[in-house]
Amino acid sequence: MSFVEEFAKGKEYERDDGGCAVTQTRTVKVAVVGASGYTGGELLRLIVGHPKMTLAVVTSEKSAGSPVSAVFPHLASLVPFSFESLAPEAIAARAEAVFFSLPHTKSFAPVAACLTAGKPVVDLSADYRLKNPHSYETWYQTTHPYPKLLEEAVYGLPELHRANGFSRLLPDRGDLATRSAGSQGTRPPGCHYHRCQVRHFGGRQEPRPPLSFPGGTRIRRGL
Repeated sequence: MSFVEEFAKGKEYERDDGGCAVTQTRTVKVAVVGASGYTGGELLRLIVGHPKMTLAVVTSEKSAGSPVSAVFPHLASLVPFSFESLAPEAIAARAEAVFFSLPHTKSFAPVAACLTAGKPVVDLSADYRLKNPHSYETWYQTTHPYPKLLEEAVYGLPELHRANGFSRLLPDRGDLATRSAGSQGTRPPGCHYHRCQVRHFGGRQEPRPPLSFPGGTRIRRGL
């Protein structure tokens, strides 16, 4: 079992030299592929603030060779290295898990390469969201080159898919196609319908304090 799988299963301990259980302090080394866009920038911000993750590789084809601070000045002190070109084998050698933030249809091959190298993947594009390759072709007007990976992927909505346990491929929830074509027999939500869809399928709602935004809008936390 890899460290990432142990991490996912909550095994956050190790043995010291005396045989006693001690707190696990090691973090997961992660890569962000396609990090120069808006979503990639948000991923970087969240990862560098996460206590269980360490950023190891950041790629961008259009910004390769440029410092991350040239695109995201607010991350200058947090991500003090440069964008690299996408090289799945090199990424797999340096990272334990990989986040993809590439345009649709661009994640097919590099996701497959990272999975072949034994690295779990979270893909934010639409490339692995649908379970049925025929539905994928209908919605995205292209044939999916890795239909077996579509079968393996577990849609990124844990409230509905906890029973699937650890998966090495997690496509992020998203667009109209996923709401219409569904995933694993359900109609998963798009970006803006998470709460109402989870409630529809019996997801648990717990009261939480309201969230305030700078503009003065107040909403109540959902999940």
